[in-house]
Amino acid sequence: MIKTTYDKKTIQDMVASMYKNEDGSPIILSESQIDIFATISMRLFPRVHCETFTRFGKSRTTALAVLTRCASFPEKWAIVAGTKDKAKIIMNYVNAHIFDNEYTASRFRMDKGDSAESIKRHRNKDHITFDVGNGLISELFICSAKDALGHGAKNIVEDESALIVDDEHSLVMRMLGDDPKDNFLFKIGNPFTRGHFLKSRFDPKYHKILVDCYQGLKENRINQETIEENRPYKFFGVLYECIPPRADEMDDKGWLNLLTEEDINNAMERAKTVQKHGQKRLGNDIARGGRNFNVWCLRDDVYATILQKDHENNLMNVAGKNISFMSEHRISDGLVFLDDVGVGGGVTDRMIESGFHPVAIKEGAKATEMKVKYNPKAEKDEPMPEYANMRAQLYAGKKGLAYWIKYVGALDPNIDWFDLLRIRYKKNPSGLTMIESKDDMRARGVESPDVADALMLTFGNPEEMKPAEKFYAPDPKLILEQGARVSKGNRGLL
Repeated sequence: MIKTTYDKKTIQDMVASMYKNEDGSPIILSESQIDIFATISMRLFPRVHCETFTRFGKSRTTALAVLTRCASFPEKWAIVAGTKDKAKIIMNYVNAHIFDNEYTASRFRMDKGDSAESIKRHRNKDHITFDVGNGLISELFICSAKDALGHGAKNIVEDESALIVDDEHSLVMRMLGDDPKDNFLFKIGNPFTRGHFLKSRFDPKYHKILVDCYQGLKENRINQETIEENRPYKFFGVLYECIPPRADEMDDKGWLNLLTEEDINNAMERAKTVQKHGQKRLGNDIARGGRNFNVWCLRDDVYATILQKDHENNLMNVAGKNISFMSEHRISDGLVFLDDVGVGGGVTDRMIESGFHPVAIKEGAKATEMKVKYNPKAEKDEPMPEYANMRAQLYAGKKGLAYWIKYVGALDPNIDWFDLLRIRYKKNPSGLTMIESKDDMRARGVESPDVADALMLTFGNPEEMKPAEKFYAPDPKLILEQGARVSKGNRGLL
């Protein structure tokens, strides 16, 4: 905890008297939230590094502090994030609470055509000003880090700071001006990268506010059940314990290995004792030429096997092998999962023509696994994607490959499973978990992870990804006579 130069009860009572929850009750700040509020609203230190566990309430607390400060002193403030939408999260909280009390409401300068109700409801103000007395004005605006060069502000809140790359952070620093004694920077986030945000954690010039989930337990901001529920998942240490990844785990761009050698060895060791059971699934990653392989992985609820690797480039033969494996291993129709991007679409088509219904997975499709987050566009908490695309969800999701290997699954001993060590993940500027693309992997000299991708495909959900419909070859005469068009939904369907 920080050494306070203020009375915490006074701050807590002031906030409770000024700001309200949605149900009209007063907002009661917890001990660490008081520290955040006071540090910002009183500008206690010129440089501040703040980390809290996820869902602690740091965005609203920060917003209330900035709002109170802007309504009191003639200063220019900016909220900056990796994207403008990210910066809107704090700004929307500011909009929502301007009219909670007479003090901030009376000083707020409303634009022509605005009303208090519209601002509270739509929270659509990206730039606001206040009359603070004696003809003096304060100003608050938002921008993305990459657009920071066109702005100037001596007071900056850098939200999700770790997701701002070092080059763009340098633009934010330029916004502050040249006198570090006459400006204020509050960096807040979680240590997703080993860049500037992590460095400021150990920089003696920065005052530190660190609030992990265990401190949150003491302040009744989280419960033990939530901690234990999230403990097995990726980023738990970062998001809940405020523990940065080790230097050997993360590169300078923030990429982390999804799995370790120990994870894979442990899963192969389980194969000695586990009893196979559950629904069988077949995953087929299809080669795109060169040194890439076609790979077939068979998985049930607890056991995975690499059935075959080859360089077959005849798509009809690849489809035939899928059908053969279905018969040999008694795999139900609708539980064959294919990489449907590029040449993989030809295998899908051939299987459909043969009367089967494979699940065609487009790895770049939208993720379906949701988590309740604050949506700045809808201005409320609602289910939002946790992953950048379907590929990231199938690898890193709560029902994905990484969790299964670490805690559930057994891998039939095979050196090719170490292909999984090529898979890396990180948070993108929007806060979504992403998996390194195959193009980026090739750029750093790493071959396509064919075995890993074949196993990943088996984690597709056939209820969300309906098996492809039966193929019907288009009838040219019908098209010419009736003007019928080929459906966009499925190749060759009329």
